[in-house]
Amino acid sequence: MGKVRIKPRIIKKNDTKFIVIFLIVFILAATFIIYNIYDREIKTDSHEQEVSIKNKKIKDLYNKVKLSKEEDFKFAELNDETKLYLAYRQIPKKKFLSSECSLFSEVKLEKNNDLYMCDDKGNNSFKKEDLEEEYHKLFGDVFFKHKSIISKYEIFKFVKSKDIYIKGKYLGGSDDVVIATKRLVKAFKEDNKLYLLESVNYTNKSDGKMINNSKHYKSGTYKYTFKIKKNKYIYQKKELIK
Repeated sequence: MGKVRIKPRIIKKNDTKFIVIFLIVFILAATFIIYNIYDREIKTDSHEQEVSIKNKKIKDLYNKVKLSKEEDFKFAELNDETKLYLAYRQIPKKKFLSSECSLFSEVKLEKNNDLYMCDDKGNNSFKKEDLEEEYHKLFGDVFFKHKSIISKYEIFKFVKSKDIYIKGKYLGGSDDVVIATKRLVKAFKEDNKLYLLESVNYTNKSDGKMINNSKHYKSGTYKYTFKIKKNKYIYQKKELIK
């Protein structure tokens, strides 16, 4: 009985090209799957991940929410009024307009109205929609009600008939007895949240003693919380933690 000879298969040029393409596609697909698994593990990792406080994004976020001692006097808590004020602070100067002070006097002011008058110098107003834009950037797509913004030394009166805010200035005296020292000491991520820790010391200008029991000025460490959503940082709360 004769031996059966099996002819060796000759790999054609086209077959070689197909194998190379298949290997490239396979490697790319495997890389994509591994990357996504690794990326998902990072995103779902509940462990604290420290972020440098020198990071530009961290600095920008801190500057958006950090308040001066004068602002602390009025905006110690992150309530609706504080949110409106913070949104106003983000409006670019180029979007401010010049408006007639007669519009300011047409509107009845809230209590202590005798302490404010229209600021008729330069660009003294901004549009309702410009405030809305900055509000949603900082606090997300949530509903809010337009109303006047009153800080310690100024007021932005909402003129509903024109859909603008007009600035008024405080006519009372200044209160310069408190010194505030603030610094960002830590930033870290956990799950889908970013946290900023701020060290704050309020002292009496007269004797240098620390203040920590005042209604407006409480020394300690404050924590700012941002929710990370689609590469946006939504400011959620500020709390005194120690």
